[in-house]
Amino acid sequence: AAEAARSSGPFPQAHAALATLLPNDANVAALEPLARTGAPTRIELRDQFDHLDNEIIRAARQSQAGGGFWGRIQAALAQWIVVRQSNAGDTPEGIVERAEQYLASDRLAEAIQELNRLTGASKRAAQPWLNDAQRRLEIDQRIAAIRQELSRS
Repeated sequence: AAEAARSSGPFPQAHAALATLLPNDANVAALEPLARTGAPTRIELRDQFDHLDNEIIRAARQSQAGGGFWGRIQAALAQWIVVRQSNAGDTPEGIVERAEQYLASDRLAEAIQELNRLTGASKRAAQPWLNDAQRRLEIDQRIAAIRQELSRS
């Protein structure tokens, strides 16, 4: 189980061992599909997000650019330049900034919750990362519950 929490790869052997130890445990059963795929570690997720944060904002800016000449210029600039404002409230910039703060303090659940507030193009840009993060969070929560169960028995 510790192996699954520390590594990003699949962990079918570890899962099989847990299934032998706790054959009727709901958390062990729920881990089975996750054991086949694994999920990036929390550190890997933080690193990936460092490369994705501006992509999310860029996607939002490009979709917000109006039509016509100035809209095309806005969209073109959004491709290359991302000037971020801090304390940007409920804009994509604000959401990304809060998610980064949560990730920096290893609060993955809050980062996921924050990024789930994105919509449209920015949500689409974040979705693959969100899927990975959700799997990591579930693996960690299931393993914590299994550890608790094992410490009781």
